[in-house]
Amino acid sequence: MSDTEGAAPRLTVVCTDGTEIGCTNFKAIDSGLLLTDDLTKNRVFGFVAQDEVRFVLPTETAERVVAEAASDEEGDDEENDEFEDPLMRLPGLGTTYAKRLRSSGYTSVAELADADAETLAEETGANESQATEWVERAREQVDGKADGSGEDSDEDDGENEGESEERTAKED
Repeated sequence: MSDTEGAAPRLTVVCTDGTEIGCTNFKAIDSGLLLTDDLTKNRVFGFVAQDEVRFVLPTETAERVVAEAASDEEGDDEENDEFEDPLMRLPGLGTTYAKRLRSSGYTSVAELADADAETLAEETGANESQATEWVERAREQVDGKADGSGEDSDEDDGENEGESEERTAKED
């Protein structure tokens, strides 16, 4: 009997399907890993095929990595919330600049519409023509809401109407 018997596993094998297997040691062979419950690799208790092994790490490290991966997946849900961010609805404004705008205190399209393009460019590191375009598009959205056309109004209404008339004519 070894001193490690009954102790917590030293290593954790994390499989591609997310299964975690604790072991004291392992031996790599051509087809996979032989899992052992002793340091001398004499008592084999399991096998994991090579294509099923994601990684083998010390147990504490594996627990931390798996927990971080789980929190990253939860973070992905938070990233999806960016699509509900009013700034992200502004055409031509990506996530990087939206984050920079928020950190500079701009949290709504209306605030952006009232902003000075030169100041925006300085605060976000964007060029002034890009900042001017953001302000103009923000003003168009704010004006569209004030007209009662609603949040989902298209800024290219005239073009879209012409396109739909063309489609109707082609269909006839």
